[in-house]
Amino acid sequence: MKLSISTSQSAVLQWEIQGEPEEVHHIGILYHVISLQGNHLQHIKRVADGHDSLGAEWFTSDQIKDMELTPFAKYMIDLCSS
Repeated sequence: MKLSISTSQSAVLQWEIQGEPEEVHHIGILYHVISLQGNHLQHIKRVADGHDSLGAEWFTSDQIKDMELTPFAKYMIDLCSS
């Protein structure tokens, strides 16, 4: 697999956690991935780890066009596509 960072951005957002205001640092990183061994991409960790990951999934550029994304995710995709 060949992997390179396409772009990254971050934003500090005001959030409420258990009724208390909190600043949350949101980081978005998009990667360009080229599979050199066919099904090697199927070995990505897809389940939650109990920390900060809900798992992951691979999507093609065509697949994400029809997905409902957060404004931050849409911004990252648009940034990468231009």
